Amino acid sequence: MSIGNRISELRRKNNFSQEYIAEQLNVSRQAVSKWESGRSNPDTENLIRLAELLNVSVEYLSKGKVNPPPVAAEKEAGRKRLNKKHVVMILSTLAICVLITGAVRIYTLPVDWDAGACSGGYATFVFDKYGERLVQKYLDGSDRKDGIISLEAVEGTQEAEWQDRTIYLHFDITYHHNVEGTVTESLTFTGHRIWFDTYKWGGAMIAG
Repeated sequence: MSIGNRISELRRKNNFSQEYIAEQLNVSRQAVSKWESGRSNPDTENLIRLAELLNVSVEYLSKGKVNPPPVAAEKEAGRKRLNKKHVVMILSTLAICVLITGAVRIYTLPVDWDAGACSGGYATFVFDKYGERLVQKYLDGSDRKDGIISLEAVEGTQEAEWQDRTIYLHFDITYHHNVEGTVTESLTFTGHRIWFDTYKWGGAMIAG
């Protein structure tokens, strides 16, 4: 295959017209026609620029020693790679949005979603789980703190009340005091849900 045939073949594969080639190389259309028909060959400068325009090496264009890249196939592969990147980017963005939306939704969900469990039994569970911390909160708010025999002596009945994201645990507590003997008090612990089963507990409000 002559250089003219290679120029003509590559031009058609790239969907270029002779006029377009001529315009890009700043030559006449007749010059391009002569190259393709074999009546003349492009000089070195035009050969280099022509190879760049047709996306092949100068060596292939002038001697045909190296196979040209499949122009159309390469462009199609490039488009597919680009489309795949776009799809991955879009899916990743959607996944992140779903996670953020879900996290915000869960965080802002009112605590009464499990109101069915907010019975005395549930309050007992919470009291057992946070018992030591709750008792300490109670002791910190009690003027009888120094007289209570032990933390383990603080016990009583419990009930729970939910309001929005806050739980109020009401306790009727009976404990043993080394001066006053057996003492019964009513108090309320306030817990604000920070996340799922995580609460920030306030001090006890003592009634009576």
